Amino acid sequence: MKILKDGQVIDFLGKRFYAGILSSILLIGGLVSVVMHQGLNYGIDFRGGTNVQIQFKQTPNLDRLRDL
Repeated sequence: MKILKDGQVIDFLGKRFYAGILSSILLIGGLVSVVMHQGLNYGIDFRGGTNVQIQFKQTPNLDRLRDL
């Protein structure tokens, strides 16, 4: 499957200015997004430790659970 026709030439270096502008816009957009969402949300893989989720049939006594 050919994408370009035979003998077709694309001037990639001539498009470097536009590529730099697009790259800068995407980079700034990503940084603004991180700042607006109060930083990165690290998962358990990067924080370390163990994540345990437990479901109870009834609402537990929190003081008793904290003493365990």
